[in-house]
Amino acid sequence: IDSAGHRHTLRGLEGQTLADVFASNTDVLGADAVAASPEGRGKVEAHVKVPGEWCGVVGASEGEDDAEVLEALTGGEGVDGHSRLGSRVVLGRGMEGMTVSVGGLYPWKSL
Repeated sequence: IDSAGHRHTLRGLEGQTLADVFASNTDVLGADAVAASPEGRGKVEAHVKVPGEWCGVVGASEGEDDAEVLEALTGGEGVDGHSRLGSRVVLGRGMEGMTVSVGGLYPWKSL
């Protein structure tokens, strides 16, 4: 779900990150879907919201490191337990059909 609340069906490859999928689809998601990673190294980053039923599949944030990058990326706005770094969410077979949102939207509330 993009920042305007529109739903899109995107395809990614197993082993690809959500940040890379978002970067490949800025034409439909909008340029604000990704940003240069605060960590540098030419990586792209995305603030992603994951519904509760997918949190176990996606996995937990990686503690303080993720929190610091999310803070730098968002200015602290909209970061909560459903927030993940798109570069840390690696696509796998069990994720087919998953709904996530860009930034501060909650997909499970807007469907």
